Amino acid sequence: MNYELITIITTIVLAWGSLSWFIWSSHKDIHGDIADLRERMARLEGSIDVLKDLFQASVTGRTQ
Repeated sequence: MNYELITIITTIVLAWGSLSWFIWSSHKDIHGDIADLRERMARLEGSIDVLKDLFQASVTGRTQ
């Protein structure tokens, strides 16, 4: 093997490794963000239910 071929192979391997690491770390960050969004959405759904009940009670004049 000559040095040019070794350099090309090394460059390809390092580029593949760098790209794989970047995709993996981005995926991990996105997965964490999605988990946080799910928690926030669950809290908002609970708040919406409370607001809906309050609105219905104010419109109909009923108390719970």
